Amino acid sequence: MSSYHIIDEPKTRTADYLIVNPIIILLAAMFVPLVWTPPLLGKFWLPLLWVGMNSYLLGSPTFKKELAIMVGGTVLFIMVIIATEFIRQAFTPILKSSQTAPYLRIALQAVFFATLYFVVFLQAAPHAIYEYIKEQATKV
Repeated sequence: MSSYHIIDEPKTRTADYLIVNPIIILLAAMFVPLVWTPPLLGKFWLPLLWVGMNSYLLGSPTFKKELAIMVGGTVLFIMVIIATEFIRQAFTPILKSSQTAPYLRIALQAVFFATLYFVVFLQAAPHAIYEYIKEQATKV
């Protein structure tokens, strides 16, 4: 039986089995640290690395935007740490490190999840298209 080939049709790759729904990455970033805490602050950088690799393997048209958001979020994350330390140093007689630590954790979580939400929801549309194409390919 002969087959046809469309030039613009997406090619299947060997790494396609690694592509997951980005919502799964978001949920894993929320719930895995409740059970297991990755070493070296992995709960912050592992989900971003995972969603970045997912975007690359997906061939997402918004890959550059997602990468820019991840880099911007990382810079903001570091700036929050520096700003908190600066505020603590400036108000040393009033503030102690133990008083600022809970607020630092909250601010870092907020920056991390805001960054992850933006990237995941940017990647959700290309993933839906990928799933649709994959579904259509299995019907033929």
